[in-house]
Amino acid sequence: MKKTVSINMNGIIFNIDEDAYEMLQKYLGEISSRFSNAEEGKEIISDIEARISELFSQKVNAAKQVITIEDVQDVISIMGSPSDFGGDEDAQKEEKQKEEKTSFRDKRIYRDPESRILGGVCSGLGAYFNIDPVFIRIFMVITFFAFGPLLYIILWVAIPKAKTTAQKLEMKGEKVNISNIEKSIREEFEDVKQNFKKMKNSQTYKNSESFAERLGHLFVVVITAIGKLFIAFIGIIFIIVGVSLLLAFLATFVFGISDISIGDSALSANQFMAMFLDTDDTFLAFLAVFLLIAIPLFSVIYAGVKLIFRIKTGNRIVGWSLTAVWFVCLIYLAFFGINVGKNYKVSDNTVNKTILREKTDSLFIKTSITEFSERKSFYFEKHLHELEMDLEHEPDMDIQVLEGIPRITGVPNISIEKCDSNYIEVVVRKKARGRNNKQAKENAFEIEYSWTKSASDSSKTILVFDPRFMIKKDGKWRAPNVDIIIKVPSGKIVVLDKSLRSLLYDVQNTSDMPDWDMAGKSWCMKQEGLTLIN
Repeated sequence: MKKTVSINMNGIIFNIDEDAYEMLQKYLGEISSRFSNAEEGKEIISDIEARISELFSQKVNAAKQVITIEDVQDVISIMGSPSDFGGDEDAQKEEKQKEEKTSFRDKRIYRDPESRILGGVCSGLGAYFNIDPVFIRIFMVITFFAFGPLLYIILWVAIPKAKTTAQKLEMKGEKVNISNIEKSIREEFEDVKQNFKKMKNSQTYKNSESFAERLGHLFVVVITAIGKLFIAFIGIIFIIVGVSLLLAFLATFVFGISDISIGDSALSANQFMAMFLDTDDTFLAFLAVFLLIAIPLFSVIYAGVKLIFRIKTGNRIVGWSLTAVWFVCLIYLAFFGINVGKNYKVSDNTVNKTILREKTDSLFIKTSITEFSERKSFYFEKHLHELEMDLEHEPDMDIQVLEGIPRITGVPNISIEKCDSNYIEVVVRKKARGRNNKQAKENAFEIEYSWTKSASDSSKTILVFDPRFMIKKDGKWRAPNVDIIIKVPSGKIVVLDKSLRSLLYDVQNTSDMPDWDMAGKSWCMKQEGLTLIN
């Protein structure tokens, strides 16, 4: 029993005895040692292995699947040993190869791809019959108008192409061994070298090389020009955008903003900022904001100029200085924001409680929309129906200009609760924020709000509330708010006017009706709360 080994030769798997494998490996090692340093050694070794694989395939059949040591010895005898072919016996080898040319029946016919004009049929037939292919080509031309083309096509299809070195040697009738494979590949390499050398020395190659250099130079010039145009285009865009934004920004700070619309009022930037910031801080804040935005815009413009005119400067003092100024402005605005935020640190309120000792059966509550329009005291001049429409969509906070002075206004919150006493109580709570409780209480006193008790008879009491509160002249916005709590004794009828829709806030009732829908209806204060009167 012998051990077998599986090998891959030229893409074909063979099973070979272990002793045969060792002999084959030694043989291939000698071949590799002989040709590894040669320029065309890789191709020679590859063709030798392909020829060995072909010979092994002939020795394998259905009854015999393993390559034996006798098969390897037979292949070596056919291929020859590398030691049998010395470098000093080239002339003797050529003579021996001529003598080894066999009869036609030992040759194989192939199409010759190296000497072909079309498909290599004529040159292959010439090699097989040992005649000049020119005579066969003349014959094909003579029979062109008869059967020549058809015969050529049939032979082209039927005769295989000589692709490998072994096939080319078989086509010439030469023995396929190591010597002839080496000789054939060396000749092919030499032909390629000579052809390339001729082509390189030819005038056509020199002209093409010169043309390629000119073409490459032209390509570089075109790409460079396109790059410069693109950079200039980017620079123009930088300048246009930077100048436009800078001019708009300068106009904002120099001429002020006249189109800041809040409600129906238009304020300048100074007027608007003065309602929130102290006068001493406003200028520095504006200057810091201006520099914070203007410096990057100036940098964009400068970058655009540099891109267009390709300005190169090693002076970085200006750049570093502007960067330092920009960071100083940023830090100042950060501290400024923290300082402004302290104005809203603490919340406090003032409370004003009024007790109405009239003993009436019902209470009518409404707003002073009509009186507002007539007095011109808290709201800008409008007709009654316009005021009613605005009141439905009134913002919680607004800025109105009265007698040329901007004033901050807001909507109060009116709530209705049950009172434990027998009298109606009206509690007005004004709230604001400040740096401390004292300042917050002072800011709450700055809120102006009024309500009145209208003339009433013995059956009803009428309360009229202003629809908005207002900050006193030169007062600052410090999150102002006004809460009005109307406390009603049990059993009292409460009639809510429609003008209260936007003022009612979180009024509890037994019907769970929203505040907006409660206005315009009559209610009765009971122990469980306001109850709708059908």
